[in-house]
Amino acid sequence: MVVGVDIAQEAHVARSVSYWGIALGSPLEFGNHDEGFQLFGRWIQDLLKSYKLTKVIVGMEPPHLSGYVAQNGPVPLEKPTSTP
Repeated sequence: MVVGVDIAQEAHVARSVSYWGIALGSPLEFGNHDEGFQLFGRWIQDLLKSYKLTKVIVGMEPPHLSGYVAQNGPVPLEKPTSTP
């Protein structure tokens, strides 16, 4: 699964697609704060479970463009991620 995130100052939008480019689930809008990134992590885990997937690649803009990531570091997920 590939997740692309459009980073903005207040709210971000994530979209998930399969390796073949087929949309998975609905886009997620989440805030630029701890709760928002926790929601993002749960959304990824739910999609992985729903589609019986085990791997995810997350792509987002460089950290200097996101206040949250710049202040708090990378976003940890409950499961380690890997590339195919």
